[in-house]
Amino acid sequence: MSDNGGAKRLGNLGEDLAAEAYKARGYTILERQYHVRGIGEADLICIGQGTLVIAEVKTRSGDKWGTPEEAVNGPKRMRLRRLAEYYIHQHGELAWADIRFDVVSVTMGNHSPYVNIIEEAF
Repeated sequence: MSDNGGAKRLGNLGEDLAAEAYKARGYTILERQYHVRGIGEADLICIGQGTLVIAEVKTRSGDKWGTPEEAVNGPKRMRLRRLAEYYIHQHGELAWADIRFDVVSVTMGNHSPYVNIIEEAF
């Protein structure tokens, strides 16, 4: 039987680490777990350097199930693109920004987590 509470905590920790990594790069976090019914959810939406970033964060405790970025498949990418269109439509003041889709791979190691921001992942 799986521990969904543990998986949720792991995912939230990964999102916290990803948000901190973006902040360290000078980005401003606009949204976390931005959900639109019928479209989907973006883990992070941030802006910096003239670019609106829609980021999918995948956190793993190991590599047993493959790398985190391998989990962002075609249907998930399509939902994130639709979500970005919706977000920009709702926030017209951001229509000037370039849009980038990142995947943030967070791997929890024995001593410290490893955060890898894969820019323009798709």
